Amino acid sequence: ADAQLIEQVILHLINNAAKALEKTEGDRIIELISASKKNNIIVRVSDSGPGVPLELKDKMFDPFFTTKTVDEGTGLGLSIVHGIIKDMGGQIKVDSKPGKGTTFRILMPLSADEEHQEEIPKATGKRLKGLRVLLVDDDTMISGAGKYILEDKDCIVDVANNGYEALEQFQKDITAYDLAIIDLTMPKMTGLELGKEIRRLSKDVLMVLTSGSLDPKLKLEFESLGFNGFIRKPWTAPEMLEVITSLHPS
Repeated sequence: ADAQLIEQVILHLINNAAKALEKTEGDRIIELISASKKNNIIVRVSDSGPGVPLELKDKMFDPFFTTKTVDEGTGLGLSIVHGIIKDMGGQIKVDSKPGKGTTFRILMPLSADEEHQEEIPKATGKRLKGLRVLLVDDDTMISGAGKYILEDKDCIVDVANNGYEALEQFQKDITAYDLAIIDLTMPKMTGLELGKEIRRLSKDVLMVLTSGSLDPKLKLEFESLGFNGFIRKPWTAPEMLEVITSLHPS
């Protein structure tokens, strides 16, 4: 398991619980349960909030599903959480009833005698060492996870939470970055608009677009603006590293 990603997962679930309790008093409970007979560990995050309607429960881990307004979130949070846990060989389950709160249970396997590394190309760490990355996403859960993954491969990573902030950082020194990873859907300035501005300033920096979908029209548009690659959301660590490695050979 990756301790930093696990931390991001738990923080996200705690924030969700806090959101559920904004308009009512209630409790948030975090439990760690050792289940050695079943060879796993259980982390349980619960709240006594209003719960989730039955018809929405099965959609909670779907990409882009959200009950929040546009300015509150993208709906990608729980989908990314699900992907992170799945990549580590675990499971995440949710129990929720209207008026009776919500409980997320994360089941993680105990370490085996021999560690099994993620199926990432062996040369990935060497290829990415020292790569200077500007990571742009208005969802701090996603940008935080991406930053941890890339820094673990010895990349140098700066994060921006919107297009204007990213453009301001880039304008300070257009030679400061080797790669910009840019989310498509952001308020005020879209990823395509940001990419156009970055490419106008520099022909050398690599650019990768991230999005939950890529229709043929969009594919033509992002390529015409100078993007070099695409990462489909919700991505996993191996998927992200594979795309970046293919653009930055040793």
